[in-house]
Order: sequence, then structure tokens, then C-alpha cells
Amino acid sequence: MADGAGKFRGRRALFWHAGYKIHVHCTGDLGLELALDVLEKLQFEKPRVNHRFTIEHLGLSRPEQIRRMKDLGALASVNIYYLHELSEFMRAKRWATARAHTMARAGTLSRHGIAFALHSDYTMAPAQPLNSAWVAVNRKNVAGDIVGPEERVSVEQALRAITQMPLMCWDWNMSWHAPARQAC
Repeated sequence: MADGAGKFRGRRALFWHAGYKIHVHCTGDLGLELALDVLEKLQFEKPRVNHRFTIEHLGLSRPEQIRRMKDLGALASVNIYYLHELSEFMRAKRWATARAHTMARAGTLSRHGIAFALHSDYTMAPAQPLNSAWVAVNRKNVAGDIVGPEERVSVEQALRAITQMPLMCWDWNMSWHAPARQAC
């Protein structure tokens, strides 16, 4: 693991020092911890403002990791469909209910003021942004259960997360996308 972590950090450092925006795929809390450790080290070596280091997916996380994301200036692009499609299966087969029901912590991100987008990760989930927004607002899984209601976001937040916020995560010029700005 240590060797893998070193390689991971080294590859990120190359791009960090060159000024690139870095997006890291994290579906579990251990992977998220590694990504945040790397971000912290990179910020220590070469501090950057508005670096847009983005955590992709954010399947499982712990509340203290979300706080750490805020402290380090990380963003998130959340695959909210993990909650809809997998939370019941994971609860039944692998994890405690609380862990399965807090997948894709959009509400916690929002409460901490962390910018986040929603994505589908097609083909893992339907390429239907409004469906992703619906899941973020309702937190209803395939069994029809409401799970992790404290992680819900408002309709406005969900719409922003499928329109404006993806542009922000990628640092695309918002003026090019006036319809996306006006949708919210």
C-alpha cells in the first residue's frame, strides 16, 4: 500500500507543480483519505489558490473527511446514483445501515459550503441529469426507501449541481454557458 501511495502522490505532484487541475476517483473512504493526504502534502510543497482538486464519485466518506475537504479547498463531483442503486444491496450484504445510507454525502458537502456537481458516470448509471437531481433531493433507493434524509439537498442546489457546478469543477468559462447559468 505504501508503495502504491507513493506512486499515486508522485504522479499527482507532477501535474500539481505544472498547474493542472486534478480530479481523483474515490469510491471509498480509504481512497478518499489517501487523496486528501496527497492534497495536503501538495499544498504544503506548493500552495495553490483555487486549485479545484476534485474528488470524483465520493461514494463512501466520513464526516471528518468532508470537513478536511473544506479545509483543503477540495471540490466534489458526486455520483449520487450510488445511493439509489447500491445502498440497499450494500446495507444487506456488506455494511451497516448507517454507512450504506450516507453514501454520496451531498447534504454534508452543502452544509460545509463545498462546491459539488452531480454526475452519472454513464454507463454505471443513466445519463439523465434530472434523475440525478431527483435522487439528491429525495434520497430514495431502488427499494423505495428514503435513506440518509439528512443528506438531502434542495431542488435549487440539485439543479445547480447538474448545470453550473460541473462547469465550476472544470473551471470552464461560465460566460460560454449562459443557458446553464439561467437554469438556476
